[in-house]
Amino acid sequence: MDYPISFKDVYKEYPFYQHLTAGFKSFLFNLPKSIASLKKTRFVALKGISFEVEKGEIFGIVGRNGSGKSTILGLIAGVLKPDSGSIVTHGKISSLLELGAGFHPELSGIENIILNGILSGNTRVEMMKKMEEIIDFSELADFIYQPLRTYSSGMHARLGFSVAVHVDPEILLVDEALAVGDLEFKEKCNRKMKTFMESGATIIIVSHDMPAIAELCRRVAWIDGGTIMKIGSPREVIREYLHSLGIVLDEEEAELLSESEIETVADKNDTIQHSGDVLALVAEPPDGRDRGEAFAQDMISPPVHVPSSWWDSPIIMQQIEAFITGDP
Repeated sequence: MDYPISFKDVYKEYPFYQHLTAGFKSFLFNLPKSIASLKKTRFVALKGISFEVEKGEIFGIVGRNGSGKSTILGLIAGVLKPDSGSIVTHGKISSLLELGAGFHPELSGIENIILNGILSGNTRVEMMKKMEEIIDFSELADFIYQPLRTYSSGMHARLGFSVAVHVDPEILLVDEALAVGDLEFKEKCNRKMKTFMESGATIIIVSHDMPAIAELCRRVAWIDGGTIMKIGSPREVIREYLHSLGIVLDEEEAELLSESEIETVADKNDTIQHSGDVLALVAEPPDGRDRGEAFAQDMISPPVHVPSSWWDSPIIMQQIEAFITGDP
């Protein structure tokens, strides 16, 4: 059987960048040590995962922040490449991976619809034919000639989803992009995705919205620390996932638990549990603080690095890093 999406023993790693925080000059002065650190200190986002998604299936992915969910969608969309393993996709892919991705802030809503459609493989003529339908679905007719920089986050989500579902995709990828939308529009999107499924399209949803995952998905994968912990029915997987966060529910309680309660507890456990995984790989804070204390403080008020000269430019550091590692 040819699956629309198939992962087989896929690994994906990212380098850590703490050796560049002191600036480009420091990087050059400590070049051997910096290069060794660049090659050795890496974060394994996915650890040999394998799964298949069937045609016409709505497949959900749940897990804590940083567990590898968005990396999976990026690999399916082709914006990321695996370090090893194989990924096979069959069909035209439309993705909503990040709010405003593929949009230009200075262009109007209509211009961005055309631009995004062309980037998805459609022609200008095809997008003009679908324009009225896209605008009607987004409910942004009063603002469609305004520049995108004047849109709210909810309006971004409306426009992005409207374009994504009207370019006739065979595979649709959605990553938390609807979390900022209002309840009425979310219901409208849910109905549209169910219609897609009935037409044979395949949908992958990454979300912390457990009620929506339970309602929409046929199967759900729970991923933690780059490893798939379980794949199965939504209720079963969600219950085990919440249990891992310290929440024990029966069927009735799972249905009654509101979306906000789930997100609040999940976010709390993300900070407490996941932070330890990352901190174990990061060097001690330079100011002598306890690592846990430093992490908590930085989450509240992240440190901002202001380049003191062109030597410290992120563009220059990025080019040097790509030259050394061979990975742009």
